[in-house]
Amino acid sequence: MKHEGTGPAPQEVYDLILRIKAGEKELFWQIAEPHYQSLYLMANTILHNPDQAADAVQETMLKALIHIDQLNDVNSFRGWLMSIVINESRMLIRKRQTLVEDLVVEDLEGDSQDTEEFFPRDYADWRNIPSDELEKKEIWDAVHRALQTLSSICREVFVLRDIQRFSASETATMLDISEANVKSRLHRARLQMRELLAPLFRDSSSPWKPLVMMMADMPSMLMHRVVRCKTAIRELSRYIDSQLDSRTREKIEKHLKYCRRCRILLDTTRKVIYLVANEKVFLPPFTSSVSDWQEFKETITLHQKSRRDIQKPSQGTPRRPERESDAGSPPYETPDG
Repeated sequence: MKHEGTGPAPQEVYDLILRIKAGEKELFWQIAEPHYQSLYLMANTILHNPDQAADAVQETMLKALIHIDQLNDVNSFRGWLMSIVINESRMLIRKRQTLVEDLVVEDLEGDSQDTEEFFPRDYADWRNIPSDELEKKEIWDAVHRALQTLSSICREVFVLRDIQRFSASETATMLDISEANVKSRLHRARLQMRELLAPLFRDSSSPWKPLVMMMADMPSMLMHRVVRCKTAIRELSRYIDSQLDSRTREKIEKHLKYCRRCRILLDTTRKVIYLVANEKVFLPPFTSSVSDWQEFKETITLHQKSRRDIQKPSQGTPRRPERESDAGSPPYETPDG
């Protein structure tokens, strides 16, 4: 799901942005407020610090308002905001001088994680997860702990794709990586999240005997010459996302027909996606009251007013030229370029 409150319809957003570009800046809050939770979630995912995440969102809103004229495609407003908040969060990380060494190590690990494959060890079946159970604090805590356990490069992709529901191409543009890396990191993140959440959702009535299952299924798999389990697992996310060609999809489905282990893996991975896409799991820490939002708006409005006062020329005095940071090429581009 997209973590947004009730906001204007797409056509209304389109019209509002055109009016904002024409000078009606006060309308900005009508299109910005529905994205507050999504932006905060993304910032906190990167920063692991609620206060700094709030700072990143505030700076994002301010820069979006200042540079609204540089939004090339008004239909990409949400993705444009997300690109800004990612950049702002990363800039805050770079300012943490004490974490320089950790960032270097993480960058080196990131390159290897795009090529290194991850294979699950826990093949236990999961129980059903009723919708009303998603509101339980136990589940909320487990999902957030698992999410923070992921490496940052996998976590960012997972949040954008499976929680924020951006496409692979949009995610690649926001993170400045290839679509192939988006897909490999998403697949790894899904399998790792599934592994981390398995103890909480394991079906106690279903015996966990993966070796027994594999040995029992082996004759049928050999007889029907299906693809190996490693191949099926490697293609699992692309199968779920309907990104396989018809021939490969047919091979995977044939394998799933005769391999109970991989059927369980498919089902439980789909449950992870269902779990994180439900707003009930992420709602508690990201709600903001009307007074909070009003205070936020007032802060930005004061910032804008002081900015105008500084730039306003005195009577009879030549107008001061624009600062270099306010002119020239746009600091952010829309997700589709």
